[in-house]
Amino acid sequence: MFRTLILGITSAALAIFFVGCGSSSSTPNGAQSSPGETRQVVLRVPTMHCPHGCFPSVKETLAAMDGVQSVSLVPQAEEGKIDDPRVAVTYSGEFNREGAVQALATASFPDATIDTN
Repeated sequence: MFRTLILGITSAALAIFFVGCGSSSSTPNGAQSSPGETRQVVLRVPTMHCPHGCFPSVKETLAAMDGVQSVSLVPQAEEGKIDDPRVAVTYSGEFNREGAVQALATASFPDATIDTN
């Protein structure tokens, strides 16, 4: 419980910091959609191994970021296991992709990347 609380507070603070660091649609690190329009980015999180412990931490970290509407695990071959460590982030407005990767690294998921497939 205490670890979850600390992770949540840390994630929220990092999200505010990284989003406020000049991310805009003119940089490759940020992505912006028109008002009311939603977009999606997929992140690969290779150190996310379990759907009951790791995924909730990843989801909480990303959901705290500005513009995020939802975070979902991509479909898995078998329920209760993660065989495809990717998450889909749906957002509107501005979203700092590199900030998301950095926030995940701070939350103990250091090898996260933006999935380009």
